[in-house]
Amino acid sequence: QLKTIIENLEEGLVVSDMDGTLTHWNPIAIKMHGFSNIEEGILKFPELNEIFELSTMEGNVLSVDQWPAARILRGEHLKDFEVYIKRINSNWERVFNYGGTLVRNAQDQPLMAVITITDITKRKKAEEALKEALDNSQRLTEELEVSNKELKQQGDELLQVNKSLWQNREDMNRAQEVGQIG
Repeated sequence: QLKTIIENLEEGLVVSDMDGTLTHWNPIAIKMHGFSNIEEGILKFPELNEIFELSTMEGNVLSVDQWPAARILRGEHLKDFEVYIKRINSNWERVFNYGGTLVRNAQDQPLMAVITITDITKRKKAEEALKEALDNSQRLTEELEVSNKELKQQGDELLQVNKSLWQNREDMNRAQEVGQIG
């Protein structure tokens, strides 16, 4: 029953022994990493360094000892660890969210590492597009505020010119009236 559950998860799941050999990949994890079968992934996780490059969302390449499996094997409990992953010598790129922990026996001895993987590539692209749209909106708002200030200043200047012209016209009318009377 457990195997059926693991094989049908909507999330990728990889199991590693304590020596770092990735002993099981569920079908989603195989597909997520671009493998065609489980045999391609049955290796020690440091060997994946020849296939994949992992980096932080800021673009800093992670050394193998900072990869999710290594951190979990050291006893770290991972949750929401977002990683940019790409296949070396390929244009295959994704953003994965890793989680995982050690599975322990009744004597609290670690037996294996369980690593969960969620492909968040589409969400990250949508977040980037939203951030770009918000940045553009902010820039346009600032430009509009500057334009509004400039237009107000020009409007105030035009009002002053208009008042001055009206005053000159009134002065000329008075001068003509005085000239006609005199």
